[in-house]
Amino acid sequence: MGLPNLNPERATKNDDDAVTEEKEKVEESSKQDKELLERMLRHKRLVTAMDTWNEKVTEYRRWLMRREEVVNGVPDFMVTEE
Repeated sequence: MGLPNLNPERATKNDDDAVTEEKEKVEESSKQDKELLERMLRHKRLVTAMDTWNEKVTEYRRWLMRREEVVNGVPDFMVTEE
């Protein structure tokens, strides 16, 4: 009869529950955002490390190729410098 929210205890309890649920949602969302950010940073570091490794391997292979040319006696005019 009338408005059910006139009872202050009932209104406060529902409001507190709503606030608590909202806080939990925000905290869960914040945790997910942090985890996603950490994964992205980890991925970026992995990509950077792989790029660096690729450059070093390429540099080593070029060095090895020049070394084999010198050892096998390829004339200097045939050796290309990069």
